[in-house]
Amino acid sequence: MQTLENLGWSDFFESQPMDAYDQMEGIIRARVSREDRERYELITPGGARVHARIGGGMRYRAVTREELPEVGDWVLARGPEHTGGDAMILALFERRTMLARQSAGERTGLQIIAANVDTIFIVTSMNKEFVPRRLERYLMAARESGAEPVLVLNKRDLARDPQWYVDRATDSAAGAPVVAISAIEGAQALAPWVVGGRTVALVGSSGVGKSTLINALAGAELMDTGGIRTDDDDGRHTTTARHLHPLPGGGVLIDTPGMRELRLWAGDSGLDDLFEDIAQLAESCRFRDCRHHDEPGCAVLAAVDTGELRSGRLVSYTKLGRELDWHQRRQDVATQRAQSRKLGKMYRNAQNKKKR
Repeated sequence: MQTLENLGWSDFFESQPMDAYDQMEGIIRARVSREDRERYELITPGGARVHARIGGGMRYRAVTREELPEVGDWVLARGPEHTGGDAMILALFERRTMLARQSAGERTGLQIIAANVDTIFIVTSMNKEFVPRRLERYLMAARESGAEPVLVLNKRDLARDPQWYVDRATDSAAGAPVVAISAIEGAQALAPWVVGGRTVALVGSSGVGKSTLINALAGAELMDTGGIRTDDDDGRHTTTARHLHPLPGGGVLIDTPGMRELRLWAGDSGLDDLFEDIAQLAESCRFRDCRHHDEPGCAVLAAVDTGELRSGRLVSYTKLGRELDWHQRRQDVATQRAQSRKLGKMYRNAQNKKKR
């Protein structure tokens, strides 16, 4: 039988006041297991799954999309036996961690991938899907989220030289654990992170074996799997939406659709942490504002010349830095607009109260 604690409930959520709802009948604490165009599936204590929708008050108060529930969120809801239909989500508990990215397309906005995650398995495969620069993007997003990243190198049984992939991943990992596995046979290597009360999210490109890995970790066929295409050794894409799966022994897994592109939503606070080797070298540059491009006395360029630093890593550092600066400028504008909308909404509410 599932309990709140097995599903990830902790003192962090228990300490959040929800006094306004204590006297209402049928109030439950539940976790969002799926979201589809603001229709939700919740998992309740005991493991029951119920359909739910957002209450009018919550929708009225929300100014931005991230103020509405996402997969992994904890919510306060009124059960379906008291609503005569779907459960009604009344309030959202503050998130402990949040994995997010820049929304796809031209519009500046935050897209939450998963909430309240303890560990993020960044899954890639030991074939042409292995791209160190892409792993660095995932690592930066994972570190910004507040969760612990783990690099999972899948399909070890199909690789000609598994150690080559491990060495390259370790170069990019900035201290994060690197685990090489075969999803069908080697999931036991990930068992230390998959325990009762903890939440693990799996992210990565399409076809790297996330669904097969989830089935192996759960010991059951939770997800359809597409196998391997014989013509190019790519996996078939099988996950099309985010799902939260409770495990029989406690704890939960969150699967996410494959992402070819991860547009970062972050400041530059995580850049030097991920590229600590470059940050340390930069302390010896002749100029404090050295861009590591063509400046004289650049210790970073000198390390590239001697082979101490891989040139591709410097290229990734420079590219991510420019991208983060550009997104930061757009995010600042978007934040100002959101604050203006919020103030406008508060003003209209105050005017409407006066008219009453």
